[in-house]
Amino acid sequence: MRSMAFILICACGSATNGGLDATPGGEGLQLSTTSHDFGDTTIDTEGGQLLVIITNPDTEQAAVSLTIAGDSDQFSVGPECNAVTLASQESCSFSVSFSPTGDLGIRTLLIEVQSGGISKNISLNGTAVAAGA
Repeated sequence: MRSMAFILICACGSATNGGLDATPGGEGLQLSTTSHDFGDTTIDTEGGQLLVIITNPDTEQAAVSLTIAGDSDQFSVGPECNAVTLASQESCSFSVSFSPTGDLGIRTLLIEVQSGGISKNISLNGTAVAAGA
């Protein structure tokens, strides 16, 4: 009887994210935006809202978490995509608004989207101005 051995080599990846750089487990998460400028916003008013969509194009599910750094008291971030698991091809969305208080000047916020040991950042900023400016 003759025995045979097979070796399978797979350069697997997701075609939607450029091949080898997108392996299962969330590395290929797609963000609808990676930066946004809310522009000049009068102190104690809301400077509009931004809708952020996170999509999992991979074939495996992806656990998603958000970390927020910067002037977090000047921005409001919806919790809808924090600590969630996205199935393959599933999306979640959350809103961000800018409502400056206190001194005039630029405010910044960094939202780090983490999944599968990979992080992607969303950089946000806005400028607090006086009424009538």
